[in-house]
Amino acid sequence: IRRRWRLFAGTVSMAQVLLACFCGYTQDLFVSDFISTNLFQFNSQGVSNLFGSGFSGSFGLAFNNTGVLYEADWNSGNIYAIDTNGAKSPFASGFTEPAAVAFDRKGNLFVSAYGEDRIYEFTNNTGTLNPTPGVFSSIGISGPIALVFDRAGNLFESDFNTGSIFEFTNHNGTLNSNLNVFASNL
Repeated sequence: IRRRWRLFAGTVSMAQVLLACFCGYTQDLFVSDFISTNLFQFNSQGVSNLFGSGFSGSFGLAFNNTGVLYEADWNSGNIYAIDTNGAKSPFASGFTEPAAVAFDRKGNLFVSAYGEDRIYEFTNNTGTLNPTPGVFSSIGISGPIALVFDRAGNLFESDFNTGSIFEFTNHNGTLNSNLNVFASNL
């Protein structure tokens, strides 16, 4: 990955801001560019191509288990689903500054809404995501900017305004919505 990053960094102007990187199940590197409104894909040799365009503040990226890429679109307040050919379709809308997206092992989609101080959950009970999210957590969160699951199924949230990383623990397949401070004063 280090080699691919160096190749990519050389092609970006100083005015562009790269905010999210994610290695998909394809073993390619996917990068969202907040300023240029584009998504890029890099293969294992470091060769890049434009994967998608026309976003408005592309931020967080996450793949579901079928290879569909989900993108948090900060300025538009939308979450887009992007197929393997780079074609985007709206999945959900109405968020204030969505920053991160992450899938758990069950295929549930979690979305952090920075401007709302909330984490939403789209449940996957039938193999299809429910189009109406529930609020997973909002108590104690201030500026949720990043989400990631570990191998044990615990959710970690990076909190921009408090400088903390919060952990939501997984107990026997159920994620606890009470936050625990994992790290602070960052």
